Amino acid sequence: MPAVGDVRATLKQAFPEATISDYRETHPIITRGLDRATTFLSLIALIALVIGAMGVASAMHGHLQQKLDSIAVMKCLGARSSQIIRIYTTQTLMLGLAGGLIGVSDGRGGGGGLSGVRDVSISRWISRRIGMRGRRCRASRWRA
Repeated sequence: MPAVGDVRATLKQAFPEATISDYRETHPIITRGLDRATTFLSLIALIALVIGAMGVASAMHGHLQQKLDSIAVMKCLGARSSQIIRIYTTQTLMLGLAGGLIGVSDGRGGGGGLSGVRDVSISRWISRRIGMRGRRCRASRWRA
């Protein structure tokens, strides 16, 4: 049985204007299309990452705006700015870590996140969590 390279060389001599490809290489049009799709999806992922970062920054800004009274009390009691920054940085990192772990667990199919809420009414889900199993809640159903 002849080698692929030998057959390719023979075909190239027989058909000099033809594009000859074997199983080891893809068609140039397909490769170009896949490269464009990869670039497009990378750009979409980058945009999603930037928008997500802006959302997180906005949420943290709102969270700290709500805590201004607590920060003022700590300052009045003699807390240094570095201590306050350390407190809220630690709190932010812990919230981020918890959210990341929930997201990874839910994304890997572990169901550790809020996936149990999807097809269940919010009122039933909350009543199960706080122990109101036999009581009927009047809240409307939540739909995704």
